[in-house]
Amino acid sequence: MNNGVKVTVVTNHKLTEQEMRAFDSNAQAIKLYNFSPQSDSVIYSIPVDENGGGITVGGPYYRTFYNTVDKEVVRYAVNYVGAYVASRVPTPFWAAVVEATTQFFVEQINRAIPDASYWGFWQTKAYSSYWGYYQFFNTEVRYANSNYTGAVEVYYYDTGFSEN
Repeated sequence: MNNGVKVTVVTNHKLTEQEMRAFDSNAQAIKLYNFSPQSDSVIYSIPVDENGGGITVGGPYYRTFYNTVDKEVVRYAVNYVGAYVASRVPTPFWAAVVEATTQFFVEQINRAIPDASYWGFWQTKAYSSYWGYYQFFNTEVRYANSNYTGAVEVYYYDTGFSEN
């Protein structure tokens, strides 16, 4: 957790100190200053080369995902389990208790699942003299707001190497 931002790095090699600092400072900038690759004030360059730079090669792309289907799947699954359990209890009173409890859980789960989630995606590369190749990372950011500000989670995925 970095200034309220959950940071996850998925890579197939041990990160250098410079890379770890770059991930840390990048996540801080995304959260504190509401930076995104579309803003003129910063270019996200994870990974970084020896000079501290990198190139955005794909994106940014922004998407809003609506969680209506997720909520319906949860509702049907919990209702199914509740109906099954209610059909197995011996008295109508306990069946009513199970049904009321089921509805309570459905409401709580639906409150926990946001109506929509806001994501930004981009890919960057930088030359690594250690590896002798360009290293690529995909960045995914979940934002709190529909205008893609207020980063909540940042994910970095090492997607490989290339000669150019």
